[in-house]
Amino acid sequence: LDPNPCVAERVAAGQQLRMVNVGGSVSEVGPSGRPPSSQELYAAGRVIGYKCFDQNYDFMKCKAKDDNPTACVSEGDAAHGCVYGL
Repeated sequence: LDPNPCVAERVAAGQQLRMVNVGGSVSEVGPSGRPPSSQELYAAGRVIGYKCFDQNYDFMKCKAKDDNPTACVSEGDAAHGCVYGL
């Protein structure tokens, strides 16, 4: 059995994808909500790769230049913002 019994539905106003729990509660994906599951990331992988290429590329270039974890925070935030904005 699936431990997370959710179904996807489209919200008519914004056409955002949201997950609805079988019990009826809504769990939004986003910075203030829950992180996306691996299945959701896999399904959206091509769209993320195409629409957020520049932000991800900038982040990877920064990480290749500097091993300091705090050096690329702004690039990482831009990449996350792009993904959550889709």
